[in-house]
Amino acid sequence: MLASKFRGALLGLAIGDALGTTLEFSARDSAPKVTDLVGGGPFNLEPGQWTDDTSMALCLAHSLLRKEGLVLQDQMDLYLQWWKNGAFSVNRKCFDIGNTVVSALQRYEKTGDPLSGSSDKNAAGNGSLMRLAPVALFFFGRPDACVNASGASSETTHRAPEAIDACKYFGGGIVDPRSETPRAL
Repeated sequence: MLASKFRGALLGLAIGDALGTTLEFSARDSAPKVTDLVGGGPFNLEPGQWTDDTSMALCLAHSLLRKEGLVLQDQMDLYLQWWKNGAFSVNRKCFDIGNTVVSALQRYEKTGDPLSGSSDKNAAGNGSLMRLAPVALFFFGRPDACVNASGASSETTHRAPEAIDACKYFGGGIVDPRSETPRAL
């Protein structure tokens, strides 16, 4: 039963991303109401196609499962495969990537240090938060491990305290440690 809920959470992430890409980078009050998967947006995607947020979440989920835990170097290796080769992308291309992530991946390529995210508060974007769900699902039932892993997963690309703390907060809130079932925020 939990496996089905976890699949549903990841599917919901991809669907929400595909729905939102239509309005990505639009001013909040200037965009029309979107109630269906219509595609388009700045990347001219087909209906149902996702963006970098889901691609990075899939990289993270794959790493967690194949390494049976959070292995930051593997996480970064998969992000590199996505950036360079389009792995885990809906169209086999990395067509959208934030500057903070690019900088971290370039640093990782040069140094091999998976903690390559910038600690500059001006680089505290939401990129690490957008891909977080797989961490909370993997560490379900282990709230302390979930919070710690949520913060650590951010540090690969976003090391600003604001980004790390946001990931810890939401990672701990995605699942209710007092319950056997995930809860919505």
